[in-house]
Amino acid sequence: MFVIRKADRNDEDIVLGLWIKLIDYHRSIEDFRPERWDRSPEEVIRPILTAAWESPESLAVFVAEDEGRVSGFVYTQLTEVGHCPADINALLVERNDRSRGAGQALLDSALNWCRAHGAHEVSLDCIWPNELARRFYENRRFRPLLITYVLKLEPEDATTEPRIRAATATDVSAVAQIVDDAYRGYIPRMGKPLGPMLDDYSARVSEGVVWVIEEGTVVVGVLVLLPKPDHLLLDNIAIAPVHQGRGLGRRLLFFAEAEALRRGCHEIRLYTHETMTENQRIYTAIGYKETGRGTEAGYERVFMRKQLDS
Repeated sequence: MFVIRKADRNDEDIVLGLWIKLIDYHRSIEDFRPERWDRSPEEVIRPILTAAWESPESLAVFVAEDEGRVSGFVYTQLTEVGHCPADINALLVERNDRSRGAGQALLDSALNWCRAHGAHEVSLDCIWPNELARRFYENRRFRPLLITYVLKLEPEDATTEPRIRAATATDVSAVAQIVDDAYRGYIPRMGKPLGPMLDDYSARVSEGVVWVIEEGTVVVGVLVLLPKPDHLLLDNIAIAPVHQGRGLGRRLLFFAEAEALRRGCHEIRLYTHETMTENQRIYTAIGYKETGRGTEAGYERVFMRKQLDS
């Protein structure tokens, strides 16, 4: 049975650890990150927690505790800026405890605190790919008000246009590193390395099925296309994490379509893991349709295809 209590300085390291888990989860489901998000989580979070201990009249942290074990927290505050007089900054419950009501109890405590401090409205931010959180809050009658759009501005003198070319033997190391970096964040979802992380890219490059996208002389993305009798299979696409969120992946996707047509193929197929819902949304948005699901090579996959017009 969970007990919800107000946190104090003695809980700082525990709350910090949970908050870092929340940030890591966000990074695993959202490719694009403003530069401020790339700061050390501890550097950002400790001052926020210190403020809560020093200003309890306007800031509060609650934790969910079960037999001395803290497994969740919520951080809330009164604010004079923003859309509402109160804000819920962060809420997280450990995965194994999410079906036991701890999240609801933490949210109730935060809302009761806001109400007791005179707030009649409460706002919160939720990154768009976090469908679990969106459903959680919407089930509690929160409603979306604004969507924040973010654009990274390139320097005015930036003239290097990304270029897509066939990979060569000298690219193998960079290709393997990009794939490993791009997919490593998904391992916690699946419990094992993803298929693309296990591929032999020296062999793939020698087969002539690998393309890279580069900026200047730096390889920033990878595409693997396998020819099939009646279609082209998009076997793998990966962008280096530091270059994600800039449309490079879409450039590779559109290149794959052009390459399929160049070869006389009017259908392109791909697969992705069933837990990689953010990728499924991207593919659906550009015209791919799901054709089935099943186990292949030990992974639960979603199969998709797109018909191409010449």
